[in-house]
Amino acid sequence: MAELDYHICRPPLSNNRSLDFCAEAGRYALYLQYGCPFAQRANIVLRLKGLDKMISVVVLDPTKTPEGFRFTGLLGTMKKDPFYNFSHIRQLYWKVDPERIGPFTIPLMWDRKKELIVSNESGDIMRILYFCFDHLLPEYRREVNRPGGGFYPMGLRSQIDAMNTWIQSDINACVYDVGAAVDQESYDARTKVLFSAFDRVERHFAETGNGPFIFGETITETDVRLFTSIIRFDVAYSSALRCSSKLVRYNYPLLHKWMQLLYWDDSPTTDGAFRNTTFFEHSLRGLSTSRVSRLEYFESPKNAPNIRKTDAAWSHPIYSEKQMSDIRVAHRKADNRSDRAALATMRLLRWGMDTATGYKHDRKGLTVGNSGRPLTLMTESKWLTRVIFLESIAGVPGMVAASLRHLQSLRRMKRDNGWIETLLEEAYNERMHLLTFLKMAEPGRFMRLMILGAQGVFYNAFFMMYLISPRTCHRFVGYLEEEAVITYTRCIDDLDAGKLPKWETLEAPEIAIRYWNMPEGHRKMKDLLLYIRADEAKHREVNHTLGNLEQNGDPNPFVSTYIDPTKLHPTKSMVNLKSTGWDRKDVV
Repeated sequence: MAELDYHICRPPLSNNRSLDFCAEAGRYALYLQYGCPFAQRANIVLRLKGLDKMISVVVLDPTKTPEGFRFTGLLGTMKKDPFYNFSHIRQLYWKVDPERIGPFTIPLMWDRKKELIVSNESGDIMRILYFCFDHLLPEYRREVNRPGGGFYPMGLRSQIDAMNTWIQSDINACVYDVGAAVDQESYDARTKVLFSAFDRVERHFAETGNGPFIFGETITETDVRLFTSIIRFDVAYSSALRCSSKLVRYNYPLLHKWMQLLYWDDSPTTDGAFRNTTFFEHSLRGLSTSRVSRLEYFESPKNAPNIRKTDAAWSHPIYSEKQMSDIRVAHRKADNRSDRAALATMRLLRWGMDTATGYKHDRKGLTVGNSGRPLTLMTESKWLTRVIFLESIAGVPGMVAASLRHLQSLRRMKRDNGWIETLLEEAYNERMHLLTFLKMAEPGRFMRLMILGAQGVFYNAFFMMYLISPRTCHRFVGYLEEEAVITYTRCIDDLDAGKLPKWETLEAPEIAIRYWNMPEGHRKMKDLLLYIRADEAKHREVNHTLGNLEQNGDPNPFVSTYIDPTKLHPTKSMVNLKSTGWDRKDVV
């Protein structure tokens, strides 16, 4: 960010580096909600600098809905966006990027003149406010004239940056990690990190003794960053996020004194900026209705006094890097009328899905790392939409087939020879794929309705098809999994080619790390795609094989013990993977 040049340099929200945002009074708006500690950082600096008359503040409801933050008019917030009459913050993001799926975060600094996002990162916004509007301010408010060198003084920058780093990870973010912990082990580990950081801050005040602020007699950026978490701790975090083993007012006297000084100060130093931007009711409302406080993460076990944690019924097998990288696109030739019907149905479904998601690819010569150029540009948001629709459908067949076979087994009073378990495990695995991508996308109401509609239609159609011809259905799923492997291969190729820059360093969601047991150093978006593609390749093998068997008599070859174990045969793992399935004569 350029300093004292009267311009705002746009942070890397966009790849377009040529955009300049000239600092002008009345041109910018700051979107925030009062319950958010990160948004409060920007709001405090706005008031400390006296910019609240030059930059509009737009306040949203603290409750985060599935569609993101919204305007409601409750608790003194605004009923509508004052500039565009929008009802949700995501509409502002869509004004810039109509294809954006999420997340739709705040605070957000908006350029009303160019109708573009300046930044949605609180740290960037804080520093923009420090420096870039100084030419519009009275002399005493300019950074060069502030006591101690301003909020980010040159002589303290290395110390400020170092302290900011561990305060961010071990306090600002860690309180939410504690609240989101899904087992005792995780809770204990994150709680230890949190209160060790509190101890560290307390020692800092005790050892330096040159306060009253963190770096001496003047307020710096670190005071602002720490304050917004500490002021919420006893009032909200301790109960809503289960951080109650220690409290600031009882266990950290020096930290408590510092917090009180900032909160109650009405001198010209702060003009009440810390107290006037603190709204406890908003913080409590936001936490009491948030996903974090209710632990509404997908797959989170319910709290129970006698249960430490609940493991998945089907633990995911361990894949080696070689097994995942060796996956290849493959196609089983349609040899009979049943196969041709399955293939035609799959192609019709693929056409509908491609049309709905704006997806195309070049099937010719498609191999890992050698798939040619896409026919249309696929962005990260388009890929995410594509795979969400794909996984919404892929999770249906295993459950439908398993339920029908279960009922058939009960009616006939005979075993099903191991088919049900494999089909249920497949359904579970596909569901985990969907939940992982939903966690990334945070879909709104429209997308949820689209997903439910697609699932409803496909469920009933597949149910009727399976009653008529299970063999055709398994072949259909085999062909569908072929398409899934193509999709993920295409996506991996685009990522390797640098066409998906937002995903190059993106970490996999926690739900994925836990389910696939992703090792340290292999938890990026590409690693996640490799795991999921390997799963789809396994489902491709399973369903093509099941489509080759006698549906009511043959055993499931993937859970059978063979007379000659040295002979190649199907397994539950990736060992002996056969892309187009095993013929009946080779396994029965």
